Amino acid sequence: MKIVLIFLVVCLLFYILWISGYLIINQKRALLYFDRRGKDSTSRKITFSSCTGYTKRVLNLSKNHLYQFSFSSDITKGTAIAEIQDKNKNVLFSLDNIHPVQNLNTAQISRYYLVFRFQKADGTICLEWKEL
Repeated sequence: MKIVLIFLVVCLLFYILWISGYLIINQKRALLYFDRRGKDSTSRKITFSSCTGYTKRVLNLSKNHLYQFSFSSDITKGTAIAEIQDKNKNVLFSLDNIHPVQNLNTAQISRYYLVFRFQKADGTICLEWKEL
């Protein structure tokens, strides 16, 4: 009985960390991967080398607001993109060098997913978002 209770507490802890955006799902291979959060939690800066795969985290945004996402990168090889997905995991938009700025209206949903996808990539990317 104690083992089941401990297991349930650990699962609840992981769920709380995931929903609050602190737990990250990673499925990638990389020689170097360094992910930094901005001071006010509205930006991500990632440095990577020989990276293939993706990372995924929950992005909690306030309801009924308009957000602007800005993507910048210095990629020397391969591709890297950022995706914003809704709670049903449908891609709302992708950000890359061709489409570096997108707006998101959070009318009904407050939980989104931030996914970074890499394909044999070297370099640095930065994603920032702000409320308009």
